[in-house]
Amino acid sequence: MKLSVKILSMLVVGILLILPAFAQTGEGIISGKVIGRDGMPAQNIVIYVDRMNSLNANQKVVAQRFETKTGKNGGYSYNGLPPGSYVVSLVEGGRVLMVKGDTVGDVITIANGREANANFDMTKAPAAAAAGAPGGPAPSPEALAADRKAMEEAVKNKGVRDKAFAAGKAAYEAKDYEEAVKQFQTVTVADPKQDVAFANLGNALHALKREEEAAAAYEKAIQLKPMEAAYYNNLGLTLGAAKKLDEAKTAFETAASLDPLKSGDYLFNEGAMYNNNNDYPKAIEAFKKTLDKDPNNKSAMLQIALSYMGTEATMPQAVPILEKFLTLKPSAADAELAKAYLEAIKTTAPTEYKSEKAIADEKAKAEKDAKAAAQKGGAKAAPAAPAGKSTK
Repeated sequence: MKLSVKILSMLVVGILLILPAFAQTGEGIISGKVIGRDGMPAQNIVIYVDRMNSLNANQKVVAQRFETKTGKNGGYSYNGLPPGSYVVSLVEGGRVLMVKGDTVGDVITIANGREANANFDMTKAPAAAAAGAPGGPAPSPEALAADRKAMEEAVKNKGVRDKAFAAGKAAYEAKDYEEAVKQFQTVTVADPKQDVAFANLGNALHALKREEEAAAAYEKAIQLKPMEAAYYNNLGLTLGAAKKLDEAKTAFETAASLDPLKSGDYLFNEGAMYNNNNDYPKAIEAFKKTLDKDPNNKSAMLQIALSYMGTEATMPQAVPILEKFLTLKPSAADAELAKAYLEAIKTTAPTEYKSEKAIADEKAKAEKDAKAAAQKGGAKAAPAAPAGKSTK
């Protein structure tokens, strides 16, 4: 008898729309005050303000270096900084003496006109001769010039960029994806360093099922902002739609590693992708990783059960999962669905499923019967019955 309950297609978690307002170019400020070795405000102390780029989770390099000096009151300020993460260094004798913003919990970020502070107390610093080298290599004059030119172009094109971004967002929300693509492409030309524009371009292309182009857009967004988990998730979704399952798996798992708080969602998407492609063992593996992050994730639990039901051989293994699912107070609709699946499994293969308790009881009874037979008038003991088919 074949399973009569329809196995529903897997629904993935919706693509993560990255649609914040643009960070304003050149509006950030970093300021601070320096106390000298004598305990008084220190004048003419060189300060490096370095905008950092992440190569990976553990390695950063200097993308731009801005230099200033403290005034008579020991204060300094650098205005017009582009958005990003920064490291601020105090320099003495041409060598970096003290650093702020280079450790976890001491992060200096500029965004949307935010002002950050980095103060230094040289009475707590080592001697100048013991000062270390700068935390990262200084950019070349050519790289600084190119970056400065790009920033100037971005400022000049700000009006075009912001108008096109707003139009692209409106078009996307109206499901006019062709127009959204056109507008977001305008943004990327006007300001090619806006990762969010490439991410939204990828979203619009994905909606049009232009997966190769969408993947390229997401990859550009990742290049500009390599620590953004949502970009890897969206890349995984579009690679999965293009049937590049192994590459998509890598993208989803990278997203999970970058954002542990949302890792369950990203791994769920991985499982959904495999389920949609009828690769049930890999789907189950991904959904189990979701449960490792959240043991009572009802959606993952239900999808594991559905994955087990993808083949008759594994169908009985869905029973204990569905039974646990029903104890977690799911919605009325999901509860009815789970009950229907349980009934369908037991009707389809009533002799195939045996719980671990049933197997143990059968084995114990067989051993008891064998011993009883042996005690009767020297009769030969019957062999123990087979243990039965394990559900694992």
